[in-house]
Amino acid sequence: MSADIFRIGHLGAVEKDDITEVMDALKVVLPEVGFKF
Repeated sequence: MSADIFRIGHLGAVEKDDITEVMDALKVVLPEVGFKF
């Protein structure tokens, strides 16, 4: 598997706001650990 692919797991129902919150957090955290968009 490529190092550029990862999985976001969940344990139940997911709503649009949940996905938006995760994506917003990733936009902040990933550059801090060296990921380039």
